[in-house]
Amino acid sequence: MDGGVTLKPVRRRSLNSSLNRRAAACCPAVFTPAGLHQTNHMTTHLTSPHNPHVKDALKLEKRSERVRRRLTRVEGAQEVRRALAAGIVPVEAFVCPEIAAEEGMGDVVEMLERLDAQRRTRLYTVTSAVFARLAIREESGGVVLIIPFLDTRLARLPQRACPFFTVIDRPEKPGNLGAILRTADAAGVDG
Repeated sequence: MDGGVTLKPVRRRSLNSSLNRRAAACCPAVFTPAGLHQTNHMTTHLTSPHNPHVKDALKLEKRSERVRRRLTRVEGAQEVRRALAAGIVPVEAFVCPEIAAEEGMGDVVEMLERLDAQRRTRLYTVTSAVFARLAIREESGGVVLIIPFLDTRLARLPQRACPFFTVIDRPEKPGNLGAILRTADAAGVDG
């Protein structure tokens, strides 16, 4: 298909009303209104590194693009798990099923599939060649998330009598930010 996109139907729970069941029988690939169960959900499978979704994700390697779009990438099994456990809902998620399975990321993939079915995130499955282009790290776990910037005000952070905060001013690379946050966490930073 043009742009390296193929759609694969994934069976979901059946529709509640007979009207919706008849409509689904007639047009099974049509999405139902939000809040209703659907019979088929179309997962987008990207096969080309030239696909516009892949290109947009790659643009986030540049700081100026991340700031302009107020989006950033999360990559790495541990980082992806932490982001999802913290309740962060990705705007997009790119999953290479083969790599994710090898890395034991089945629970993460299931969570992303649920978020996609709820229309809270957009899930793309990709080939290993496309994922190699998307991944910055060697051990990425087969999943890359695109998440919105988090706006946290100082007043919202938990404060003790003598708070210990880390201030990060214009980090140049996402990897530097990750190293800083891991060090801050080990040092017992409050926020």
